[in-house]
Amino acid sequence: MPGPEFTEVELPFIQQLEQEGWNYIEGSLDFPLRHPPRNLCSGHHGATAA
Repeated sequence: MPGPEFTEVELPFIQQLEQEGWNYIEGSLDFPLRHPPRNLCSGHHGATAA
């Protein structure tokens, strides 16, 4: 069961972002990375990897 931080802070923020068109992908504490990582900066020109 979610605690008060989730229900009073995080959930309203998630709902606000969803209303603005964001997609919420619920994660798992047991398996935090169940999908391949995405390169969010791939379309940014001039960025270089260290």
